[in-house]
Amino acid sequence: MPLLEVIQQTHDMAGMAMGAAQNHDMGGMRMSGTFQGHVLPGVLFLFWAAWWTFRLVRSRGAEAYTKGLLERGLFMPVAKVVLPVIGVVGELAPGGWEWRPAMVNNFQHAIMYVGFMVAGVVDLLARAGRVSRSATYLAYVGAAGNAALLFAGHGHMGGLPDTVHQILVYVFAAAIVLALVEIFIPDRGVAWLRVGAVYVLGLWFIEIAWMLYRSGWDMVDHHNQMKAYLFFSATLIGVTAALLALHQLLGAPGPGGRRRAREG
Repeated sequence: MPLLEVIQQTHDMAGMAMGAAQNHDMGGMRMSGTFQGHVLPGVLFLFWAAWWTFRLVRSRGAEAYTKGLLERGLFMPVAKVVLPVIGVVGELAPGGWEWRPAMVNNFQHAIMYVGFMVAGVVDLLARAGRVSRSATYLAYVGAAGNAALLFAGHGHMGGLPDTVHQILVYVFAAAIVLALVEIFIPDRGVAWLRVGAVYVLGLWFIEIAWMLYRSGWDMVDHHNQMKAYLFFSATLIGVTAALLALHQLLGAPGPGGRRRAREG
């Protein structure tokens, strides 16, 4: 065999081996979506939870529940209508607003934002007396349910993407349950749990962004899926501990406050 042919075959074999190694590093999985597309919703959910925390700290008692509204001020309903527009534009504008297979994940994110925009509109209508006050909670439940449905099918490529998005669905489900409970039990403790669920949502979106697009992990390595569960457990414990400490520092309302809340 001529020497040049031997050298060429050796080069080709080396290239194939290197390609196989690279595919192993990423699990041979083509990732869709972007780092920024997961960080932005995380930041928005953290902002929302921080605003709710601020409102709870200011209320210090039962008067926060007498109105029966999810949002007690005008700022957050307006923010829920305006801020998601940034998310929709950020998801769809880079792709030219064009529907194609590579943009399906982006459209799912955009529809999630639209769901919460609708919830903001319902908040504004409730303040104007055009819909019932409990509709503000139900609109939030609907938006969270819409997001859970979208993300239930968001990671069906298997491996780590599937794992992290399944966990996200569970957090949205918890947020839904807590909001429904608060309709019937307008208790300060339940409100703190609702806020905690949104903190976890925000942090988990950002952690997903890092794990899928910055960590360099093999997407099909089971050990990395185990790490995801470990990260989520640590996030859940951390948020719970932080909010419990803040709740205790502020002091829970006495029996009179709880009685006034029930009467409201």
